Amino acid sequence: MLHVNRVLMMLWFKKKYINDISIDISKKELKKRVKILVVDDEQEQFPTKHLQDSGYTIEWWNEITPEKLERMESGHFDIIFLDIKGIADKNISETDGLGIINRVKSVNPFQIVIAFSGHSYDLSKTEFWKLADDTLAKPVTIIKAKELIDRIIEEKITIEHYWRAIYAILQKNGVSEKKIRKVEALLVDMIEKRDVKPYIILEMIQATLQNSAAIVTLIEGIKRIWI
Repeated sequence: MLHVNRVLMMLWFKKKYINDISIDISKKELKKRVKILVVDDEQEQFPTKHLQDSGYTIEWWNEITPEKLERMESGHFDIIFLDIKGIADKNISETDGLGIINRVKSVNPFQIVIAFSGHSYDLSKTEFWKLADDTLAKPVTIIKAKELIDRIIEEKITIEHYWRAIYAILQKNGVSEKKIRKVEALLVDMIEKRDVKPYIILEMIQATLQNSAAIVTLIEGIKRIWI
């Protein structure tokens, strides 16, 4: 711990910030690294194969099992397209897609989930639409899917956006601004050295945080996409 504190003091005086990071990744490589999941019981409703052929990394599921739900909750995917109906039996979720999005968002509020459904105007599904980060109505063309995915990648799949999410969790848990800046400096140093270790960040905070799992998944996302 003494060694960690010494390193943190050195980083603090260097004033390293996330915005100072410069990573040269092409758009083609970025869309390949971003992991996308489509959960829908009707495969033909989403142009998964066409998008895969265009260079996107996409996985399609027709239903959710306990093992698959664990992968969703662990932050394995950067963007999730989730249908509201017919994707989970009552042993997994009594309210189908609504229960799934509630589970995923409770573990990581910053997980990007797109409501993908043919029931866009069903007022009884209001909570589902509110929890989703965006919506896409069935059936969807490859052009509409690409436009939405590319916009999300440009706006939300950035190191700055991931850091703002981590910052919000730390701030919500009452972590001091000084300590948050030390976390940022440590994270920058780890990214520059291409050696990101989430547990060191949590150890440095020295506290049991609400949504600490979300911090781990966000940092793992940074590691997977940009390192």
